[in-house]
Amino acid sequence: MKALAALTAVLLTALVARADIAVSGEAKLTVVPDIAHVSVGVVTDGKTAADALAANNTAMRALFKALEALGISERDIQTSSFTITPKYETPVSVPEHPLPPVLVGYTVSNQITVTVRKVEKTGKVVDALVTDGANRVNGIGFGIGDTSKLMDEVRKLAVADARHRAELYAEAAGVSVGRVIQISENGVSFPPPRMYSKEELAAAGVPLARGELTVSANVTVVYAIGGQK
Repeated sequence: MKALAALTAVLLTALVARADIAVSGEAKLTVVPDIAHVSVGVVTDGKTAADALAANNTAMRALFKALEALGISERDIQTSSFTITPKYETPVSVPEHPLPPVLVGYTVSNQITVTVRKVEKTGKVVDALVTDGANRVNGIGFGIGDTSKLMDEVRKLAVADARHRAELYAEAAGVSVGRVIQISENGVSFPPPRMYSKEELAAAGVPLARGELTVSANVTVVYAIGGQK
């Protein structure tokens, strides 16, 4: 019996030693975007693919020249899509004798995404692109250039929130918070650039309102339970 009692005491001591507090910590940071992403392009038609392509190339060269004049770096200009598509028309016919579609030309579409790092110049960049030949404005989005510092800051805030919650629970239970046993990151959320379509821009009234973006983090922290208060 004495041996059993001793073993029970050892087990209870071990369980108390392993007692812990597991809490989740959350944090959010709201920031104003500091870069813009402009999606524009040129669509041209021609009787032949060569004609449509030549017209498109001429217009695109004008766009690149305009961007260079605005100080936009080559690294901030990226082709997002390029297509050459045949155009067909269906001749007027009677139901009894339908006629097949006829090839009437080609359409070339070249779309680019431009990153504007001086966000206050976004309107000027869009105006210049439209003036110099862009006949498609697909959308404008706003984002953050350097996300690493923001993500680090929101992680720290999430851990601080976990500590605060652990202390609340410990105080309610009449114990203290001990050392950190484990920290797990459940996720850091950074939204992609918010893109506004050409329809939204036309209806917005203030098309270049940047708004705000929210960065969030969630962590789980396990603390050892300290002594009784």
